[in-house]
Amino acid sequence: MSRTELRYLLALVTGAGGAPGHEVAVALSRAGAAVLCADPDPEAAERTAAVVRRGRVAAWSVQAGVEDDVDVALLAARARDLGGADLLVVAGGGPATDALVTAVGAARTVVLGPGEVDADAVLAGLRSG
Repeated sequence: MSRTELRYLLALVTGAGGAPGHEVAVALSRAGAAVLCADPDPEAAERTAAVVRRGRVAAWSVQAGVEDDVDVALLAARARDLGGADLLVVAGGGPATDALVTAVGAARTVVLGPGEVDADAVLAGLRSG
C-alpha cells in the first residue's frame, strides 16, 4: 500500500507525550495524517502537537489518558468534533483501553505493548488495516 493512504486521515494517539506515542504521532504526520495528541500531561501533549504542526500538518492536543470512562468520553467527543478518528494508536494504555477502542470506532487501531516504539511497524499495521 502506498504512503499516501494515511494522508487526510485523522489519527488519535494516546500517550503522545511519551517516547513511543511521540514517535508514532510524528511518523503519522509525515505520512500526511492529522494528529490528535492525547496525554495526561497537557504540556507533553502540546509539545508533540507543536512538532507535528511545524511539519505543516494539523495537530491538536488534549489532556487525557486511558485510565477511566471520563477520559474515554472526552477523547471520543474530541475526535468526533474533528470529524471522527480514522486511526487510533494506543501508546499509553490503561484500564479503559477496550472502552476507548469501542468509543472512538476508528477504522484501524494499533495498541502498542510496553516499550514498543517501532513507528514504521505501526504505520505498516495501520496501512494494512
